Amino acid sequence: MDHKCLGAQNYSTINDLYGTNLNELSAYLTYQVSATGFALGTNGQGVDYQRNSHTVINVNFFSQIDRDTWYYEKNPQNMTDYPKITEKKGEWLTQFAGQASTTPKMFLTRNLDLGNNNKLYGSVQCTRELSIMDCNKCLNESIGSLPKCCDSSKGVRIYSATCDVRLEAFKYF
Repeated sequence: MDHKCLGAQNYSTINDLYGTNLNELSAYLTYQVSATGFALGTNGQGVDYQRNSHTVINVNFFSQIDRDTWYYEKNPQNMTDYPKITEKKGEWLTQFAGQASTTPKMFLTRNLDLGNNNKLYGSVQCTRELSIMDCNKCLNESIGSLPKCCDSSKGVRIYSATCDVRLEAFKYF
């Protein structure tokens, strides 16, 4: 894995330390992964390093909902019969999120029959260091953003560092 901070100049000490820590952590995690395919680990020290007004800090982000990096992608095509689908989809997604948050892998796929030979396919996923409650909260906050951005779209993907929601009018899984 290669890493380079954009705009950083002459940070060989940081990059060498980062690369070393990353390689050691990757090797550690490879041997620590449990049967569920998940392991936690850290490497390095929480040291602030400042040069040319750039500060690098090792930050503890485990078990915290990420609300800072959410973004979405949507299909520009809209679904037909919008009001019926929106109501049905909201109820389905809320149940779906609750079910996914309690599965061991915090990942679930489902489809919703919309009638007239149409289906909506969906997947939801959380990073597994989140609690069941935080996973459900993260997914529901993502789902709650649908009316603002893309409720009638034929497809949408909402991403954050801790949970993802994907809906499509075609089978992708």
